[in-house]
Amino acid sequence: MERKSLLKKSQISEICKNIRIEDYLSYRDYLSEVFSKIQADYPSYTYKDFAEQLGYARENNTIRLAIKGRRAISNKSCDAISEGLGLGAKAKKYFHLLVHFSNEKVPNKRDSYLKDLGEAKKKAVRQTLSEDQIEYFSSWYNPIIRELLAISSSATTPEAIQESLNFPLRLGEIKKSLELLERIGAIRYDKREKRYRPSRQNMVTDQEIDSLSIIRYHQKMIEMGKESLMSVAPEKRSINSITACIPKEAIQDIKKKIDKLLDEALAMEADLPSSEVFQLNIQFFPFTSQSKKDEP
Repeated sequence: MERKSLLKKSQISEICKNIRIEDYLSYRDYLSEVFSKIQADYPSYTYKDFAEQLGYARENNTIRLAIKGRRAISNKSCDAISEGLGLGAKAKKYFHLLVHFSNEKVPNKRDSYLKDLGEAKKKAVRQTLSEDQIEYFSSWYNPIIRELLAISSSATTPEAIQESLNFPLRLGEIKKSLELLERIGAIRYDKREKRYRPSRQNMVTDQEIDSLSIIRYHQKMIEMGKESLMSVAPEKRSINSITACIPKEAIQDIKKKIDKLLDEALAMEADLPSSEVFQLNIQFFPFTSQSKKDEP
């Protein structure tokens, strides 16, 4: 006879309280962490136990496959899973958003869920950075304006900055950006030359920035790369792509080569006189997922 190792609701709820759900942007990662924590305390606990705990039949392997990225849980199952985990109202709402965000295929609706996740995260998580620092990467044009001020002696006013950009940006947005950049110490106003200049202060790194802000920033940069196909002359841009079969062992090597290329591009900025602000986007991602039967 099969042995069950179900936990009391109070036991699993206590475990979940020690795992901050707002740290996650994937319900799969969150459920995986919950299951790992349970197994650490209760080694005999199985995926079948977890499935039954979350409202599924013991023989139903949806939860196990969802955690492994091979199946999606439905939006309708959110309430039962939240109840099984003993989540409070705020955590339950956040879990719902994670599932809906993952399942949504319409870009505009998916962006809306991402925005809601960001708002929920800000309310629930104590930020280690100021709102101003997070806002720096939340708007795509803040880093661009900062870099433009470093190379252009004519970009002394919002109007001149607007004239220098290849992409449309309202004067109000430029003025707001200048105020933000000055507040966080990214630029300073030179009274003698009557213009803003970048400070020598280094900006916070990606690892220190709120993850949702970084996602929004990269989404905008990818979108603008798409727009550059029509708005930037071919001789001033380079857009290429390949689709290839990549050995699993080569993935990390390719990522290291991408990092090296980015470092070399930044080194050129330091070594040579700059004339314009460019964006270098690199995306490397899988179109397929390896099925279990194909694994070596």
